[in-house]
Amino acid sequence: MYGYQFNRQYPLGDYVVDFICRKLNLIIEIDGSSHLSKSESDLIRQNFLEGLGNEVLRFSEVEVVYRLDDVVEKISYAVESLEKNVTLSPS
Repeated sequence: MYGYQFNRQYPLGDYVVDFICRKLNLIIEIDGSSHLSKSESDLIRQNFLEGLGNEVLRFSEVEVVYRLDDVVEKISYAVESLEKNVTLSPS
């Protein structure tokens, strides 16, 4: 999207994030059913990731499967908002 590179399964500290755009400091997490019982550990993880200066977007796997257009729209909005803070270097 918009020419930004996203890395998959990227390690940060003790965690591995699902997707990250390092240029925008944008992390996308897809939560499966295993996350239903991990709300406290997910909050600790999210606080750590945000403490590094990242914006974290979370989506359930149900949203990704059944409402993909909404997910893409939310990601696009985040990219557009965050790119205002990034000085793009010429290609």
